[in-house]
Amino acid sequence: MHQGNSRQDDHRQRGHPSLEEDPYEVLELKPGAGPTEIEEAYHRLMAIFDPSAPGISALYTLEEIRRMRAKIERAYHHLLAQAKGSKGDALPLNPNKGTLPPEEVEDIKARLGRLGGRALREIRERLGLSLQEVASVIKVTKGTLENLEGERFDRLPAWVYVKGFLRAYAKFLGVDPQEVIKAFEEVRRQ
Repeated sequence: MHQGNSRQDDHRQRGHPSLEEDPYEVLELKPGAGPTEIEEAYHRLMAIFDPSAPGISALYTLEEIRRMRAKIERAYHHLLAQAKGSKGDALPLNPNKGTLPPEEVEDIKARLGRLGGRALREIRERLGLSLQEVASVIKVTKGTLENLEGERFDRLPAWVYVKGFLRAYAKFLGVDPQEVIKAFEEVRRQ
């Protein structure tokens, strides 16, 4: 029996970033799964790989858990977008709330100096969205969103994950993700 000793198999086993994994395999789904199945698989696996879940730290290091959760997130967003017939990694906006007009976003940015946590909170509130509504759509916990809005970096995970959360949150609110990430990078360096 082949033991997977080829260079490619070795990279795949270690999660080498240059090799894509099948998102269906990551979420343990059959090809063609629908949005409900994708959603259920995502939540099941995220619960299993929750760093606070009993016993998980005996099986994996914190870094392995983080890598697995990131892999699950990527697979989830890819398959959900594919199942809904959308392009790329676009996240659904709340159809009833929409986005703020660009001039209102510019006003908030000018008043606050940047598109940081306070600006995100104000945009969300002007759209009439609760933290729970945002959390349920972009699949980031309510507590994480609170910490992003409060710019409490000591309560957030590694920066690589924070950038992903900010990107999803900004897209959901209809503002430029790069501008939001840049604003947070500036505060983080201080």
